[in-house]
Amino acid sequence: MHGPMGKGTPKTLEKIGKVDVLICEHTTLSRQDENFMSEFMLQEEAVSLIKSKKYIFILCASTNIDRIASFYHANKKAGEKLFICDIYQKKILDYVSKNSAKYTDYYNFSDVKSFDSELYKKMVSNGFCMLVRSNYFSKKFVYNPRFKNNIFIYSQWLGYLQGKTAEQDLVKFVPRKYHYLHTSGHATAEGIIEVCNIVKPNVIIPIHRNKLIRF
Repeated sequence: MHGPMGKGTPKTLEKIGKVDVLICEHTTLSRQDENFMSEFMLQEEAVSLIKSKKYIFILCASTNIDRIASFYHANKKAGEKLFICDIYQKKILDYVSKNSAKYTDYYNFSDVKSFDSELYKKMVSNGFCMLVRSNYFSKKFVYNPRFKNNIFIYSQWLGYLQGKTAEQDLVKFVPRKYHYLHTSGHATAEGIIEVCNIVKPNVIIPIHRNKLIRF
């Protein structure tokens, strides 16, 4: 509901009408003190960040297509630097473009470049936005002295960096100074309630929960 296609969700559900059983995620119902921004709000903040530095590194899930689209379009609004990723990420985005661009230009990633040596001079002189992952390939760029005029955007759950759930490889990869810009892909409590009110299920089966919360 807070994603880029969220506006169409209620209309689609209204066409479906009442359902017998709703299998519904429960993740955010235990985080009711957490503030959620929409993907478009995140995108607007990303525009300002991309404008603020010459070199931009972005760490988000490789399959979080809506998040990648947010940064991709933020880069276009900010002045359209090179938008770069590794070969693995490029294959994913090419697949999305092939299957989705005919329906909406929002998922057309045709301008994304996979890194090659010919791009390097343009990257240094013109600046770039680069999708990175916690591997050796990305580390060569993130910690390259040539790109020290950078901002590192971390766009995943903070639990991967902090506390008992921290992933040590990720902790070692992410610079100490980073900008946190993230919104959960999980449905908000308000979104769940709206869906329930539209489809009026006889039974609700909650999943991804630590404890049952009644609302």
